[in-house]
This record gives sequence, C-alpha cells and structure tokens, in this order.
Amino acid sequence: MGDAEEDLVENTPGYVPPKKVALDDLKNLDADDEALNKWKAQLLAGADGGDSSDPRKVIVEKMIFVSSEPGKNIELDLTGDLSSLKSDSKITIKEGSEYRLRIQFKVQHEVVAGL
Repeated sequence: MGDAEEDLVENTPGYVPPKKVALDDLKNLDADDEALNKWKAQLLAGADGGDSSDPRKVIVEKMIFVSSEPGKNIELDLTGDLSSLKSDSKITIKEGSEYRLRIQFKVQHEVVAGL
C-alpha cells in the first residue's frame, strides 16, 4: 500500500462535499412519500450495509486492462489472497500498446459521493 500522503485526495476549488448521512437515515427519510419510498426501495435493493467487521467503504473487486486488440485483455481478481498476484502473475505490456482501465467495485456501509 502507498503512503497516507499518496492516498489523500486534493481539494477541488469551490467543491463542498455533501454531509454524511447514515444509510438507515436515508431509508427512513420522508417515510410518508409513497413514490419516494418505492424509488428508494428500488435504488437500495440489496443494500444490507455490508460486512460489519470490514470498515472499508469502497471495495475494489476486479481490475481489467481492456486492450484495443481483441483477446489481449488482462484481468486481475482482487477478491482473494493478493499475495498470489505478486508471485503468480507477470504482466508484460509492449511499448505503444493501448489499454483502458476498468475497475469493478462495491460500496458498503453508506452512500459514497464523488465516485
């Protein structure tokens, strides 16, 4: 992992992040509005809050390097033992190759703004 300084996000001038609201508070907000409750139920379907022993809010599950050449995608599964990635995987990318990075993640415990 990187240093804490590397992980800090720079502030964007004029941006004010929204105040944090607990997931349960969001579910119970405007309880008398039937249309809003239906929309929230659809939006938050399956939002159980995640693993209570895991304090992370955003969990990166997979990284995929999508190549401009068919069949050259590189996929890294980040859900298991990460030490196997270090020892078992060698990735070689030729100079001049073009890749796009696709990240698969999940959010737990609360709504995360700014992703």
